[in-house]
Amino acid sequence: MRQLMGILAAAGLALPAAAAAGELGMTMFGHKVEIVKQDDELALTVDGRRLLANAYLMIEEMAVVGNVPVAIGSSSNGGNACPGDRFVLSFSPGAVPRLDGQPDDCVGLEVENKGDHLLFSSQPIPGRAGVQWSWTAPDGFKPLADVAFTPNAATGWEALRDHKAAHPAELFSNAAVAGEIYALLGADKEQYERSITGVGSGSFDGSVFTGMACTPHMCTEEEAILVADIDSRAVYLAWKPFNKKIIVRPPVKQWPDKARAALKDWAAKWKG
Repeated sequence: MRQLMGILAAAGLALPAAAAAGELGMTMFGHKVEIVKQDDELALTVDGRRLLANAYLMIEEMAVVGNVPVAIGSSSNGGNACPGDRFVLSFSPGAVPRLDGQPDDCVGLEVENKGDHLLFSSQPIPGRAGVQWSWTAPDGFKPLADVAFTPNAATGWEALRDHKAAHPAELFSNAAVAGEIYALLGADKEQYERSITGVGSGSFDGSVFTGMACTPHMCTEEEAILVADIDSRAVYLAWKPFNKKIIVRPPVKQWPDKARAALKDWAAKWKG
């Protein structure tokens, strides 16, 4: 951090709050960096060169990686199906500033500065391993080994009473709950995971959690619902495959009243 602050101070550079909010104009390490409105999108330019354009662009932080100053930012087309893609703008001494972009895989990446490289990584989720990328000035983005998703074996149903879960995919991290979910799914595991880990949310009503989500880019076409009852230690699942009827596990007659009401509300969009 002291090294970074020293470099920033020597360059007379401070990252303004506006950099994370849209348009930007400043000098970075002797180069004019701007985020400006062009037509219906924002464009990132360096010394007048247009390097990137999208609906949303922001520079979020500065860092020093292997003695090379960099600006780390994100770019988004404005939709909510995928997180913004990360990019790195680097200022290697004696070289033209270079922009490297995260591979477009619809995965939100967190970043850590490891000193000699940046580590970009995503959390592993059910049905999808966490991805990892390293970034260095010589090599740009390079893939690292994936990190497999595994439920936390130390957790059980009582852990849900903290009411912290805000998305149905979070319940898969609880080994006891995940065991009940997978027992119901059987061979349909991958199909259900694809939807329940997508865009969605969940909340508690007393001891009952209800969460809904949809497959990215396919909301209203592929969706899933998950109800978990802490008191009865039971889960109730349903999903709507593409161009097919809703699948329910266990049968609807086994769903308690609160869960059945949630199912009815969720399924109403496909009636009529």
